[in-house]
Amino acid sequence: LDAYLTWHRREQLPQYADFLEQVAERAEKGMSHDDIALIQTRTEQLAQAMIDRLKPDMMELFAMANDEQVASLFRKFDEDNAKYLKENVQASASKQRRQRQREVINYAERWTGALHEPQRKLIAEWSVQFELMHKEFYDTQLLWQQEFRRILQLRGDRKAYEQAFTQLLDTPEFGRSEELQRKLAKNQALLIDLYLALEKSLSTDQRKHMVKKLRDYAADFRELS
Repeated sequence: LDAYLTWHRREQLPQYADFLEQVAERAEKGMSHDDIALIQTRTEQLAQAMIDRLKPDMMELFAMANDEQVASLFRKFDEDNAKYLKENVQASASKQRRQRQREVINYAERWTGALHEPQRKLIAEWSVQFELMHKEFYDTQLLWQQEFRRILQLRGDRKAYEQAFTQLLDTPEFGRSEELQRKLAKNQALLIDLYLALEKSLSTDQRKHMVKKLRDYAADFRELS
C-alpha cells in the first residue's frame, strides 16, 4: 500500500493536475460535445492506470489470504448485496429516478454552486429518459463475485490463479448482459447530452465557480505530489 500510494502521488497526481487545467481552459471558453466525450475518455484512462498498477499487488495480497479471510470477505459481499438489493433493486422505479436525479444535482452543484430552476428542470427531464439499471448491475455483481470466488479457490496453483485473476481484471465488462450493455450505451449518450445542455446554461458566476474549482484542485494535486 505504501509503494502504491507513493507511485500515485508522484506519477498520477501531476497527470490529474494537467488534466484538470486542460478541462478548466475548455470550460472557460465553453465546451462542445466532443470536449465532454474526451473528458470522460481521459477519466477512464486515468482510472485504468490505477487498476493496472494495482494488479500484481492485488494478486499477491489475495494469494496470501487464508480460508477464514476469504470466507469473511464473501460474508461482507453478501451483506452489501442484500443492502443493495433492498435499497436499489427493490425500490420503486419512481424512487430510483428521484435518487438518480438527486445524485446528478448534487454532483453538478459541487462544481457550479447552486443550480437555477431551469437547470434543475433539465435534470428532471433527463431522469425520465434514463434507463434504470440497478437489477442488471446487481446480476452482474453476483456473477463477478462468483467468478472471483472460483479464482480464489485456485490459490494453490499460482499459474492458474494469476492467469484467471488477470483475465478477470482485464475484462471490465465481465458478466454484463446484452441488455445492460445497451442501457449503458444509451445512458452514456444521454448523460453527455445533459452535461452539454447544463454547460450551455451556465451563468457567468457559475462558469467562474467551475473554472476556479478545477484550478484549485489542480493546484492541490501539484502540491500533494
